[in-house]
Amino acid sequence: MTTETECRAQVGQLEELGYAIISNALSADAVTAARDAVKEILDREAEVARGTGTQTDNLRNAHVIVGKHPHFYEFFLNPPVMEIVREVLGFDAYLYDANIRVPMPTGKREGRKGFQVHVDREDYAVTPFTGGRHYPMALNVVWCLTDFTKENGTSIVWPRSHLSGEVPDPELDGSDAISLEAPAGSAIAWDAALWHRGGINRADAPRWCVLGYFQRSWIKGITDSKRLLPPEAIQQMSEDAKRLLGILPAPSDYSEVKALTPDQIGALTLEQKKVLGFPVY
Repeated sequence: MTTETECRAQVGQLEELGYAIISNALSADAVTAARDAVKEILDREAEVARGTGTQTDNLRNAHVIVGKHPHFYEFFLNPPVMEIVREVLGFDAYLYDANIRVPMPTGKREGRKGFQVHVDREDYAVTPFTGGRHYPMALNVVWCLTDFTKENGTSIVWPRSHLSGEVPDPELDGSDAISLEAPAGSAIAWDAALWHRGGINRADAPRWCVLGYFQRSWIKGITDSKRLLPPEAIQQMSEDAKRLLGILPAPSDYSEVKALTPDQIGALTLEQKKVLGFPVY
């Protein structure tokens, strides 16, 4: 568990530099278990993914992974990461999307697949604040399932660029950038507005990682990941996991509801919820 002092320091670094490295987010056993689940998903999808360009010789991807393997039903509740996410985005922040990304040791890249300099979802992370003051709307988090090094293409970022209110040139040179090296078991978090790109893997082994994209609860976005979760996965998830994904219905914001305490809301009958505007069927 991250201490209060460590959490405060990491939040401060996110605010100032746009990124933070969260050490020991996963134990050695948790890293192994996550990597086994990653391999299982990638191998299961390989034939179809090859046909769609989702997996190539240079990069193996898998999208919307929460419902694809039981290991990921609860994975993204990772306490050291969630402490930071909730400090930056609010306690009701939710997981908008989750993916697998494994750059392969070919020394090559796939065009338009994260190797160009970019920000994440600029339409609400950057554009509304152009010419004004930055406000963090989302965090991208990468769990390192192997050591992240310059050689194997760790994430490359432009410190403080999240404060610029601008979207970068995709082919920007890297003179002002730094490589975020971190050992397996770490998590790297960055503001969605931070300029960044993936590095090219020039090592002799894949760079295994899982990514989660967290955002403020009141942002809709485009990808409705929760609709893609199979019913059997939802049935096996904890209430906390469902809440993180935005599955559980929330009380309406009518004044009558605002006047109630959480305990009073919890005690409401179905008929009372209907009248107050948030029935659950």
